[in-house]
Amino acid sequence: MTALRKPKTDLQTRSSHRTYRDPNPTDVAICRQVNSDDDLVRLAVGVDRVELRQAPGGGWIPEVMTGAIVQALRSIDLVGGSADPRAERLEREMRRRLADALARIRVRCNRRLLAGVTSIVTADTEQRVLVLAFAGRDVASCEWHLAISD
Repeated sequence: MTALRKPKTDLQTRSSHRTYRDPNPTDVAICRQVNSDDDLVRLAVGVDRVELRQAPGGGWIPEVMTGAIVQALRSIDLVGGSADPRAERLEREMRRRLADALARIRVRCNRRLLAGVTSIVTADTEQRVLVLAFAGRDVASCEWHLAISD
């Protein structure tokens, strides 16, 4: 039995870096592939806001799946560093939920998580914003031109 294969016409490799834009962007977030849950939790420490973005193509990830990631990150940040044994148990549970939600999105939606932190400076305040970008499997980094409203 022989398998037919589509001949390769493009000899150049495709870039794994993409640029995405919100309508009327004001800031840029540089996002890179998150290799572990610990890296994602480290990025989430001390952020004021979490912004979710989904790259076009490949279908839409439902809010039920993405909401679990944001909730887990916020909970881990709240209990992080506490000496209370209940806080440690809650952190382990939230890390498990985070890993489960990311694996579910990776398998069911065929999307990869890219993350980056940017600072939004206004006249009187500075906010650290964690940008979670869900992109296709072949994308390893991106620039997301954000339109962030207060």
